[in-house]
Amino acid sequence: MDRAVRDFLNYLAVEKGFSPNTQAAYRNDLTQLITFVDRELTVSGTSASWSGTDKNTIISFILHL
Repeated sequence: MDRAVRDFLNYLAVEKGFSPNTQAAYRNDLTQLITFVDRELTVSGTSASWSGTDKNTIISFILHL
């Protein structure tokens, strides 16, 4: 998951030209999401991956915020 986030953040900087503050906000939000997914999926015995992250996990994350 970390590699995908790094690639996405690089895309935001290089291809989209997003400001450093916007990049930092995305990094912060995605870091929180990864931490949440890692914790939730570890409890359920599933390894964390983007393909293993479904709509219910995202909804749970948003409610967690």
